[in-house]
Amino acid sequence: HDIAAMLDVRLMFSCLVDADFLDTEAHFEGDRCGKRYRQPGPKLDAQAALGEVLAHIQRVQSQSTTTGPVVETRRQLLAACLGSATQPVGHYTLTAPTGSGKTLAMLAFALAHAARHGLKRVILAVPYLTIIEQTSCIYRSIFAAHPQFGEGYVLEHHSMAGLGEEHNTQDNEGKSSEPSHAERQRRLLAQNWDAPIVLTTNVQLLESLFSNRPGACRKLHNLMESVILFDEAQSLPQA
Repeated sequence: HDIAAMLDVRLMFSCLVDADFLDTEAHFEGDRCGKRYRQPGPKLDAQAALGEVLAHIQRVQSQSTTTGPVVETRRQLLAACLGSATQPVGHYTLTAPTGSGKTLAMLAFALAHAARHGLKRVILAVPYLTIIEQTSCIYRSIFAAHPQFGEGYVLEHHSMAGLGEEHNTQDNEGKSSEPSHAERQRRLLAQNWDAPIVLTTNVQLLESLFSNRPGACRKLHNLMESVILFDEAQSLPQA
């Protein structure tokens, strides 16, 4: 009960803080006509996104030279994930060996579960930056060729996200210049996780849950009505 009450207070605080940040941003972006609020991030179309993921899995399988038990293991894993996605909202675990297609299968589960229950976003927390960058590259490749999903459909939020963009925002004399529009949008969406699919670190997610800083807490209300995935769950600290 104490933890539930604590989370209720934090979620309310998150809503207030985020509203205050957005209102302040609208004030400084405004003109003589008044405040100008930025458009919210793209909305999750879970059914359409799931279709793209399943089509991508089918393409990968058709191009793969792998045969035998590995193919059957991947098929069974995906079927199990899609079957579990129809169940009520709750806690689920996935134990699968390397090479079994877990990266795509867990995204398929999340999107199918979101479509089934009308959830608004998918949040994937990963312990290592190397894994999160690899996973993000795979997820982006699925949606990149489809304009309907938009630039901000897959959002990375970790210490190395956007580093390449920042290095490129320098003039000929090496002086820092304004970040690109895409990088600025990524930073804005990362502040409150206003994106359909968010990839972040365990540290970023867990510290936000227990932080006392407004900037870190403003994203918490967007955890509601989300499918939250913890990859490599064995790396989480013991209670």
